[in-house]
Amino acid sequence: MGFPYRNKKKKPAESEIEEAVGDLVYYFKEIIAFESEIEKCREELARKSDFRIAYIFNYFDVNNSHQIIIPELHEGLTKLGIQAKNDDVYMLVKRYSQDNLEKLRFF
Repeated sequence: MGFPYRNKKKKPAESEIEEAVGDLVYYFKEIIAFESEIEKCREELARKSDFRIAYIFNYFDVNNSHQIIIPELHEGLTKLGIQAKNDDVYMLVKRYSQDNLEKLRFF
């Protein structure tokens, strides 16, 4: 005798949950690959004798406040040809902000 639940048709809610879990797993894999690529780029830049992270920071810190606020980052990205939604820039700053003050600081 087999497992009786295997032959039953899945309920829509179960199917939706499985699909959502599958999507979540996919995006986790994408995040891991993206973070790995960022780390490779960071290591490559660190090996360059003429690279200074302060140069990049200062590009975005247009008012020389030693911090990058969301509008500055958004403007800098736009100048680089990167079209980002305000919500995405906000999430990026929140993720890398050291004190959750919605700004990035360079020490």
